[in-house]
Amino acid sequence: LPTSWAVDVAAAPDGGAFVATLRHGLLRLDADGNARSVPGLPDRWLLHLGRTGGAWWVGTQGGAARVDGAGVATVVAAGLPHPCVHAIADFDGALWIGTESGTAVTDLRLAISEAATRSSSR
Repeated sequence: LPTSWAVDVAAAPDGGAFVATLRHGLLRLDADGNARSVPGLPDRWLLHLGRTGGAWWVGTQGGAARVDGAGVATVVAAGLPHPCVHAIADFDGALWIGTESGTAVTDLRLAISEAATRSSSR
C-alpha cells in the first residue's frame, strides 16, 4: 500500500477489500492484493468507510460519497453542516450523516438517485 495510515478496512464480496486511508483516498485491493485508487472522491483524506443501504459509503474531509460495486465513487449529500464526515448510517429509509458540526438526515432513496444521476452525466 502507498501508506500505513489506514482508518477503515472492509471486505469486498469478490475476496478483495476496500481500504480507507488518510492522504491516499480509497484503495481497492483485488483478491491477489494488488491495489488501485478509487477515483472521484471529494477528498483524499478519508474518515469513514462502511456498508449502508446496500452500498459502500465513504466519509471524507470534503463530504460524503457512495461507491458502487466497481469502485467508482459518486459524491452525494451536498449541504452538510460541515464537510468532515465521520459517520454514515441508514435508518428507516433515511441516510444519517455525522459531521464535525452536527448531523444531517436525507432520504436514502434520493441520495442514491442523485448519485446515479451524477454518475451517468460523467
